[in-house]
Amino acid sequence: MKHPKIFLATPTSQVKDYAWMRWYTNVESMVDHYAGDVQLYVSDNSPTMDYFHYLQKFDLQVGKVHPRGRRSTEVICESFNQIRDSFLKSDAELLCIVESDVIPPHDTLHRLAAWQLPIVSAVYFTGNGDDRFPMILVGDEINEVYTTRLLGPELLAYLDGGLKTAFASGVGCVLITRDIVAKVPFRHIPGVGMHPDALFYQDLNQIARTQHHVDTSILCKHYNQDWNQHIHLTKNFSK
Repeated sequence: MKHPKIFLATPTSQVKDYAWMRWYTNVESMVDHYAGDVQLYVSDNSPTMDYFHYLQKFDLQVGKVHPRGRRSTEVICESFNQIRDSFLKSDAELLCIVESDVIPPHDTLHRLAAWQLPIVSAVYFTGNGDDRFPMILVGDEINEVYTTRLLGPELLAYLDGGLKTAFASGVGCVLITRDIVAKVPFRHIPGVGMHPDALFYQDLNQIARTQHHVDTSILCKHYNQDWNQHIHLTKNFSK
């Protein structure tokens, strides 16, 4: 059986360093559990070069995006497109984005790749405490922009461990073929707070005309609840 080469990447910043070693150690285990080759890449968008140099100490390739006082959506979009460009220049067949505060099961690469789909993701939750909800939006039509979030019994029925369709599910843990990545760049709208991943899924449906799938048997841990505690990070990365 042929195992396609995977380009596993994430945008990150020093404000997410609280999750970095947890993420990196888990990704190493994911690579060990996958029979094919995996190339690791990180796009750092921290305000200084210190965290970029810190990340270079690890066994991966590091790109740099300078925020220069820009809106976060623009900076994150540039990081995603830096990842996209680097993937398209590589010889990898699949792009896997695992955001730097998301921790998938160790066998996730094998399980997602086994579906042989244009785009398929795992499940992760966002929000805090009782307000946590899955990053999944559903719609009836492939070109539908107006979507609904799953709640209550509908959510329990959806998360039954099977392969499901969705309009969008974030990019916390997603596997995408080269063909789709080439067709759909990341973008942002100046002055509008929509994140690049939301616009990516709109374009996936409207431009690539591709159905997105979610493997509801793969549940990831998401450490976004620590974000506000680490906004004013004081750790010194220059040493």
